[in-house]
Amino acid sequence: MKKLLSVWLLAIVAMLVVVPQSAASSTSLLAEILDDFYTRHPGQQIGLQAACATLEGYGTDPLLLLSSLDNSVIEAYDFNRSVPSKIVRVPVSQEAVKDVYFSLFPYVYCDLMDVDDNTMLYNPLPVDLNLEKNRFHVVPYGNVDPYVDNPRSYDRMIFKPHVNAVSHVPSSTTDSKPVFRLDDPSKVKTMFRGYSNPEAVALVVPHEFLNTHNVLQFSRWKSPEPIKKLNADATSAVNDYYRGWRIADSRWLATCPGAERSFYAVTFEPRDGKALAAVVCIAEGSVVSAIDILGYTEDGKCIWYGDDNYFEHQPEIMAMMATPEGLELFVRYYSMEATHYVIWREVHNQWVILCDYNQYWYDEGN
Repeated sequence: MKKLLSVWLLAIVAMLVVVPQSAASSTSLLAEILDDFYTRHPGQQIGLQAACATLEGYGTDPLLLLSSLDNSVIEAYDFNRSVPSKIVRVPVSQEAVKDVYFSLFPYVYCDLMDVDDNTMLYNPLPVDLNLEKNRFHVVPYGNVDPYVDNPRSYDRMIFKPHVNAVSHVPSSTTDSKPVFRLDDPSKVKTMFRGYSNPEAVALVVPHEFLNTHNVLQFSRWKSPEPIKKLNADATSAVNDYYRGWRIADSRWLATCPGAERSFYAVTFEPRDGKALAAVVCIAEGSVVSAIDILGYTEDGKCIWYGDDNYFEHQPEIMAMMATPEGLELFVRYYSMEATHYVIWREVHNQWVILCDYNQYWYDEGN
């Protein structure tokens, strides 16, 4: 397994432009810290929690805190002064962290991200589709400002393995969301073959984005295709990774043949009053990484986003990209009140959230 991942990583790096170490410093250091945490506390990767907090008596710089799901194991790391070749662990007491709010690990990266992160440096924008008119509107998300200083710099659109040239469509109003069109209208049918407007979302980026992002070929599930569940080998891999958790249900999401990776959404039976779902990445018969989603139990049912059917909210993978920092996925999923457009990056055996744009349904049309 290690040989496969190492060869694949070397192949990716060889295909891409070499970038300064500073652009990948947070991701690289985070991977080193995760490895240190697992070495000290084997088996604590499930439901891993994190926080970035300043602790009284521990200086003025915030520390990176990693915690087990039940908070019985907590480690603190000096993220500011550490370098990838030297992990600086700070011994802290349970008393010192008793008031710290921990969230699931994927959310911590936004607090640690380098300003020159090779993905967010270009502010990639999700766009809704109007295939009939060859118009692609930046989604009116409610938690970040969708406006950009120079929308004309966004000249490429990505969906699945497809990359095509686009141009900004000028507007006569100053408060409208940016709109783009494919330069070659014939690409509409080839780029989105088999998809209607609601079934997909694309990403618009400046062409420089592609200097560090190699868009990968992959296949994915789309309704109303038959539902595929974990096969016997994949079931064994998930059971081995999530020891103590019994699989309740599963759905195949996507497969990337070039990377020999498959992605599944999995739900587990409740344990210790906790509900757990996950998106797992399987390669060569093992779970190599996962992103965990915690819910809660109510009347014996597992609840996510206020709903007892997690698969109504399962992520739809719209693009996969190999980067020097790791594999990245562009994903859409639904909560109870919004559509989420997120970019995930693989770090060690976890995934981090680079951005989470929320399109609140009550804001639509505004």
